[in-house]
Amino acid sequence: MTGSGRRHRDNHSNPRAAGILTKSAATATGTNLAALALLGLGQTATAETDINFTLDWKYQGPTAALIVAKEKGYFDEEDLDVAIDSGNGSAGAVTRVASGAYQMGFADINALVEFNAANPGQAVQSVMMLYDAPPFGLYALKSSGISKPEDLVGRTLGAPVFDASYKLLPAFASQTGIDPAAVPRINMDPPLREAMLVRGEVDVISGHYFSSLLDLMSKGVPRDDIVVMLYADHGMDFYGNALSHPVRSSRTIPRRSLPSTARSLAGSGTCSPTPPARSSWSPNTILSSTRSWSDSVSTWRSSRTS
Repeated sequence: MTGSGRRHRDNHSNPRAAGILTKSAATATGTNLAALALLGLGQTATAETDINFTLDWKYQGPTAALIVAKEKGYFDEEDLDVAIDSGNGSAGAVTRVASGAYQMGFADINALVEFNAANPGQAVQSVMMLYDAPPFGLYALKSSGISKPEDLVGRTLGAPVFDASYKLLPAFASQTGIDPAAVPRINMDPPLREAMLVRGEVDVISGHYFSSLLDLMSKGVPRDDIVVMLYADHGMDFYGNALSHPVRSSRTIPRRSLPSTARSLAGSGTCSPTPPARSSWSPNTILSSTRSWSDSVSTWRSSRTS
């Protein structure tokens, strides 16, 4: 089956087209894609290799790197037939890869470590870090009076139970000197998260920056009315999502370096303008990069439905 014959499979009717461009992905977007071809431990194959690839979530800005590589035939040139599926969270993506149903995945490194600790016999390994800067954070409306971590005490936090930022709240609380037990938490389905904050049913939500911020803005909330507390701004500047595959894989992916693919994607400016230096990052510069990547995803989605 050729690469053009295998479709991107979106299991959600209304994915959010947004994303974040991190330091490693921004400076060498195409180079990250080379990891897809470096898992065969020196083996070379001439036949086309099928790769089922699972995302951690919906089609969003960061997905553009993979979509562009597929749509422009970069994978085909290396005899790689890649099918890209949307996901239901990083924990689910890691489980998919561990099961063998997917040869590679894109998931939060923290979820991967958690899975490996509980399932050493099915360990999944990271082969390349894409989110050098974690997108985890908390979001509130200015009208709530919340502006700093101490304001969270006694206020209700809402998020899906599998949300990475939600699961890391105890670590955030410890880092900022508040008692996590003093922050009541409720769970809801992902589509309800931002809506419940806008309606005042919760005081604060947790989520990835490029998801929650743009969702709130799409619901009519002005950017200046949104309070953002990024975990990275409070001493939790650790890694985020990475490409991964099973430690013990019964399938091998041919070892192929992709210098031409890397140069073509990273140098063409297809996905993003020249990113700002890490030292100049701010919510506004990240949002600007997010919108650029979102345009790439939106263009792709339109082409698939036209």
